[in-house]
Amino acid sequence: RASSAAGSRNLASNTSTFAYVPMTLDAVSVPAPIYNQAYSFGPFTVTNGTAPYTFNVSAGALPSGITLSPGGSLSGTTGQTGAFTFTARVVDANGRVATRPFNFTVAAPTVTLAPATLPNATFGVPYSETVSAGGGATPYTYDLAGGALPTGLSLGTSSGTIEGTPTAAGSFNFTVIAIDANGFTASR
Repeated sequence: RASSAAGSRNLASNTSTFAYVPMTLDAVSVPAPIYNQAYSFGPFTVTNGTAPYTFNVSAGALPSGITLSPGGSLSGTTGQTGAFTFTARVVDANGRVATRPFNFTVAAPTVTLAPATLPNATFGVPYSETVSAGGGATPYTYDLAGGALPTGLSLGTSSGTIEGTPTAAGSFNFTVIAIDANGFTASR
């Protein structure tokens, strides 16, 4: 039997510590779509995962017309307004999953009505001025929401034209309302 003159050897144990690093969906928020306008966001980015990635909506709902592609991009055009909450889910090549909730509000369009003031009419003289709407979806319809036009004048419901020959003198106050194709309004 042989023995070592140098003494005994100490063997140190080698231990390794592994930390689990979760895969994450990087976006913390997404911009809100604008009513009735083309929308595009993405693709989402992922940290600590292995491509390729597949995305879907796992909870909640997007507004109609907006979709989340399997590649992680939001796109489309919505005709819906309101608050929306959804959860985006991503699965990587190794089957790892990450989710993140998002919310945004699609605001109603701002319908405008111009001009701010109309020129005065003159008793007995033909008059024609047009009010016009914008900011919503065409076609617009026009109506009186209050007050009365001078006798002899009328408002074209599809044209927005106030025309005729005034047969009464005096001061007249009235409110015109414009209604877009989706029921959004403006008045002046």
